[in-house]
Amino acid sequence: MTAPSSSSDGTYPSSDSDTESNTTNYGQYGHPGEEPVYREGSLTWAKSTLKDEDIITVTKDVGNEYTIFSLAPADPDGKGRLYELRTTFATLLPQAFLDKHLFRTLPQHLLPPNTLHVLISTLSGTGLAPEFFDEVLHPLLKAVGLADPSYIVLRTKSTESVKEFAKSSLLAGANAGSKQTVLMLSGDGGMVDTINGLLEEGSRSSNYVPPVLSQLPLGTGNALFHSLHRPSPLPSIYIQGLRTLLHGTPKPLPIFKAKFSPGARLVTDEGQTATALSNNTLYGAVVASYGLHATLVADSDTTEYRKHGDKRFGLVAKDLLFPEGGESPHAYKANVALVK
Repeated sequence: MTAPSSSSDGTYPSSDSDTESNTTNYGQYGHPGEEPVYREGSLTWAKSTLKDEDIITVTKDVGNEYTIFSLAPADPDGKGRLYELRTTFATLLPQAFLDKHLFRTLPQHLLPPNTLHVLISTLSGTGLAPEFFDEVLHPLLKAVGLADPSYIVLRTKSTESVKEFAKSSLLAGANAGSKQTVLMLSGDGGMVDTINGLLEEGSRSSNYVPPVLSQLPLGTGNALFHSLHRPSPLPSIYIQGLRTLLHGTPKPLPIFKAKFSPGARLVTDEGQTATALSNNTLYGAVVASYGLHATLVADSDTTEYRKHGDKRFGLVAKDLLFPEGGESPHAYKANVALVK
């Protein structure tokens, strides 16, 4: 399995109307005929400035006309949308700026014969993935030459949708030798579900081609994404993800395999569902933990806590360390061995 780095229940291809009916609202700005100055990472006109760190890419239109795609915080207080796609129409752009940001061609993982899937995890994080696709990714893909028929949109309908997609369509294609790329609008959970869907049955043909997974980080913690993009001077993980998608090169994704004792079960749905593990095995690509950290992650994974975004971890940590009634926090005892 590979991932670009600087780097069925319910999951089926959408109809054309699933994307064409969406209305994209983003800021449009223009500076025709005005020559900007590019200095110290800032592109400056008489009345406005664009910083390198906010720019996704630049497309060439006709002649010397260009469109600059940038992402700006839509709500500085973080109480509403976390981003706004902006397009700036310009001419006479400095060559140094174009050398750094001009989009020239699609990378191999976005070109035929790759089958391109866009997986929108509607339940990841605070539920921003559908909005991010409609308002940011969809118009950006169109601008770089990927019109709606170029890819298959999959919107999850339950917590099992991602894994079912990976176990069925994605695995079948990989075993048939098909090249596939999945743009994953999800958090760490979506990546882990995909990995387990592909690997847990252990059924690989001699023609198996690992799919390329490109994550746009729309979870809460996004630990895997941060690990793959260290170090990065960019303040926005969304810009990092979009730049990686357009300019990154696929590399092997490091994963681990955890074996459990017979009878072990995976607890999901806020503790309401316990599912037997296939071959008593789980795969992962983020972190394996025990004790307080594992409890913290598990207890914070509820619909109610997810409303608080990344603040949910602090809320749960307080409850675990300082239980109501003055009781002592839970004690853990384990033997940990690192096997190389």
